[in-house]
Amino acid sequence: MHPLMKNRKNIQPQRSELPTSSLSPGGQLFVWSVRQWLRSSLEKRCVKRDLLAPHHNVGCTEAIVHLDEFMCALSIGAHRKIEVRPPECGLVSGDEIRLLELMRAGQRGDRDSARAIAAGLVAGHTVSPLVNIATDYGLQLEVAGIDLCGLRFLRMIDTANAAVAAS
Repeated sequence: MHPLMKNRKNIQPQRSELPTSSLSPGGQLFVWSVRQWLRSSLEKRCVKRDLLAPHHNVGCTEAIVHLDEFMCALSIGAHRKIEVRPPECGLVSGDEIRLLELMRAGQRGDRDSARAIAAGLVAGHTVSPLVNIATDYGLQLEVAGIDLCGLRFLRMIDTANAAVAAS
């Protein structure tokens, strides 16, 4: 059994009904990559090869190394079962949201928030390495112009112009 599938403590993962399609393109890439990494690992396939095409398409193949390190550290240090859904699933799990929040904090350089999130997922000795890897992954995506932040369904509305257009 893969370490992420073990229930190390009787702590239930958060539930979520957030559609995967509502995530930013970077968020979708990350969530899909986490899911595909686990599937490939469980099926004993080459993880990096399975992640190559989508990362190549957006110009950030270097990020695969960081994602692989992140998932290995998470597998080793997780102090409870982490809910990772199949790649084709249309909803994001609460744990996948937490992982994405960790990556977003890393990309923003907000190490304090990243540490707090990581502490809820992994044992103490794994927190700093996980934060460092998340920061490296986020920065690698940023170099390629990929932002992990944002949700597609949130839009800023200019109320002053909306009122004029409506009258």
